Amino acid sequence: MSVAAMGYGKLVGALIQLALVPVLALQWGLPLYGQWLMLSAIPVFLAASDFGFSTAAGNRIIAEVAKADRDEALVTFQSAWSMIIGISAVTLVIAAAVVAYLPSSILAVDGGMNADDARTALAILCLYGIISLQIFLFAAVARSEGRQAQSISLIATIQLVEGLSVLAIVWFGGSPLDAAIAYLAVRSAGLLAHVILSKRFARWMRLGSKKASGDRVRMLFRPAFAAMLLPLGQAGFLQGTAIAIGAAGGAAMVPLYTSLRTVSRVGLQIMSTFVIPLMPDFTAAFAQENHGRVARIGGLVAALNVICGVIFGFIIAVFGADVLRVWTGGAIQPPQLMITLTGIAAALAVVWNPLGNLLLAINRHEAYSYVFVIGAALSIGMTYVLVGSMGVSGAAAAGVALEALMLVTIIISTRINIGALAFGRDTFLAILPSHMRLPSDKGADQ
Repeated sequence: MSVAAMGYGKLVGALIQLALVPVLALQWGLPLYGQWLMLSAIPVFLAASDFGFSTAAGNRIIAEVAKADRDEALVTFQSAWSMIIGISAVTLVIAAAVVAYLPSSILAVDGGMNADDARTALAILCLYGIISLQIFLFAAVARSEGRQAQSISLIATIQLVEGLSVLAIVWFGGSPLDAAIAYLAVRSAGLLAHVILSKRFARWMRLGSKKASGDRVRMLFRPAFAAMLLPLGQAGFLQGTAIAIGAAGGAAMVPLYTSLRTVSRVGLQIMSTFVIPLMPDFTAAFAQENHGRVARIGGLVAALNVICGVIFGFIIAVFGADVLRVWTGGAIQPPQLMITLTGIAAALAVVWNPLGNLLLAINRHEAYSYVFVIGAALSIGMTYVLVGSMGVSGAAAAGVALEALMLVTIIISTRINIGALAFGRDTFLAILPSHMRLPSDKGADQ
């Protein structure tokens, strides 16, 4: 069920992105579309502003429920939720001040929105980002009670409604401001739906702060801070790179990069369809000290990573230009050098990212998260410099450097924190429910 839900979620994400790029580029034009891409990068940063407490607390809650310790799970939930509410309030005040005093010369774009409209759209998108980060902790509560499929499906449905709403608005002549309002309205309804889902299946969950513990917050701080760095690093690599390209080469160059990046990440999304459903099971096995199952799940993920990474990287490098030509009707045509480099980066990303998810699932992600955020920050500067000398292909070159660094880091971190991985027939048995195995296979998890 979880794999099917992930498949639905990834299909929704891919189809919405595939539809949004040509519609927005053709209806708005590249200058306005590029301006929208730069403004819409801000919610990604805000989604990391909970300092990673949703991720770290969610992993701990899953482990505590796996050990049948729901009283401790409630302590963890209320401690994290209290922190998230407080952080969200402070972040909202800071975001409001930044939006209000941001110079008009930065917001306005020739051929795009004027400064006032851009400022209003940015304010709405900031609120959207704050609403979005509230969902993560409730999703973890649902996963801890075996409701991962429902949680994933709900998030995907929210994204589907958001995407369809924006597509309809833009198709019928709507502005970026209209699109921002639609995003905010749908995501707010989605937050309420996720609270209801979590409360229905996790009877132990109670909203409030009565059980919140300062000691628990301190215990969560290190893995939470490291978890915060991961989306920040990802935002730096994806959204920050878009901003750097716009600053170095102009807003019209941004869609060349973002369109190819959207295509190149399809392989990673496909791998996530199989890996993310395994994360709660991996967390539970690690908490229960089931070393055999931990090694087998890790070995399965690693083997699939390498196979899929090589295949998908080759497809992007060789056929990427044809895919973009058909997808965008020839409106977006990056140079072949950029396409080839993006294929290499895509292959490396597919290999290391899923293993990183397993480390994150057991709160052993600190080592690689620090490397990631530093590398992502450096890639922004590298992108700005290389775009000046190589054009938009420089952004792809910076991406290859970051992905190679992360591959080496993940290999080392996996060995230290998980140990040797198991490969072979038993790795596939690790993901099968016990009732589907032959009697001779019952020891595969030992």
